[in-house]
Amino acid sequence: MPRRRWRSNMPAESRAILFVSEFKLRSFRDVPRMFRCSSAVFRQIKHSDGAFRCDLRAQILRKTFHTRSLWRDAAAIQAFVHTEPHTSAMRALHPTYTTAAFAQTPLATLTDYPTWSGVVAMLASPNAHRIDAPV
Repeated sequence: MPRRRWRSNMPAESRAILFVSEFKLRSFRDVPRMFRCSSAVFRQIKHSDGAFRCDLRAQILRKTFHTRSLWRDAAAIQAFVHTEPHTSAMRALHPTYTTAAFAQTPLATLTDYPTWSGVVAMLASPNAHRIDAPV
């Protein structure tokens, strides 16, 4: 199961926002596009103001990708989301997934950073935002 990870220094006294996502792809043919887009977005995060950490988990046989990232505040997340290459990646990937889910929550310390099973639980909660792609 491929994984990718990046971390920067989060000030110890800082509070942060945890953002998690899940993308379930329609077809195995869509996996290379997902990897291309996620590589570009991963590079973007590493240079984004307010990003402290990000991880990607690819469950290729399930055609499922999860992300978790840690941000200074909601404004930093919004600035990232509305900047290239993320905006192009969203447009390119929209037709490739059956569902996408997103959730965010405040995080007091890095020790609260969730495991992948914690990410899946957050995405299954009623507070998660789910998008079903048109058929």
